[in-house]
This record gives sequence, C-alpha cells and structure tokens, in this order.
Amino acid sequence: MDMNVKTILLGLLTLSFIQCTTRTADTTIGYKFSNQEKLVFEDIDYPEILGDIMQVIKIDSLLLINDYYGDSLLTVFNLNSNKIERKLLGQGDGPNELLSPLEVLLLDNNLWILSRPIHLLNHLSTQSIHKSPKLVRDLQAKTEADCFVPLTDTQFVLSGFWKKRYAWMNLQKSDELK
Repeated sequence: MDMNVKTILLGLLTLSFIQCTTRTADTTIGYKFSNQEKLVFEDIDYPEILGDIMQVIKIDSLLLINDYYGDSLLTVFNLNSNKIERKLLGQGDGPNELLSPLEVLLLDNNLWILSRPIHLLNHLSTQSIHKSPKLVRDLQAKTEADCFVPLTDTQFVLSGFWKKRYAWMNLQKSDELK
C-alpha cells in the first residue's frame, strides 16, 4: 500500500476515536423568555368525563370533549364549575346523533363535525351549545374523505384517498369536488 494512503487511513482512524465536545456554562436549550408565569394545578373530580377522548376544544370557559366511545360523543365541560354542563351528540342515526369516530373543528361561530364512518359533514352553532343544540346535516361527503379543514362557512379542504390526496369542496356547489 502506498505510504500516502497509509497516512490518510491512520489519520482517519485516529480522528474516529477523538470526541469533539464543546460545552457552555448554560445548559438550557437556548430559549429565554422575558415573561414567566408560575403554573398552579388543582385537582378536580371528573371521572365521568374520562373516556376514550379524541379531541378537546376550548370555547371560552367550556371544554368540548370529543369522545370516541360511549352514548354521548360530544360532552361540554364547564371549567368555571368543574362540571359537565351537557351532552351534545349521542351515538346513533337519529336527530342530534352521529356515528363515531368524529372529527370536530371550530371556525368562527360554528363547530364543524365530520362523522368519518358515514362521511357526513355537519355543524352546530357555538351559540346553540348553551341552549338546545340543533345539528345541521350539511353534506354527504365522498367516501374518499377522511379529514377536513373548514376555510369558510361554505369552503373546505378535505384530505383522503384521492390521486392528489386533497380536494376542495364548496357547500354552495355540493356536486363540485376538485
């Protein structure tokens, strides 16, 4: 073997055993915050809301809990009283009932709900959460639809099993899916 090749190999072998370390006195990750608050936690008794929770959405002092399993699929928990205020959606095919799993998203004054097994897009007014909620059935989405993002009250982006993975939908032109 050529002497230059031996020298290069010996140098590389030596370098592989050398560990490079540079330590600074500050062992934090590098974030510095100008404002800090102390967090205080309180125990509350909420065993009845512990189910198979898929999502939690906060609206003012309410938590909307999207439960995967049970008689009620959407529960309203009041943070001020630490109690369940009401159950919004039941499991089933009747009025104010849907099939689980749900995907729930908030946009402006509407809570948009996609019942994935039956590809049914629905919404509830956020004001109706405090009263008698009325589920509005907006559209039977195509079976390729899996998840969605509301852009406006009439326009949505759906992800799913299309060639390009995403589709745009306009409720005003419900037969149009691009």
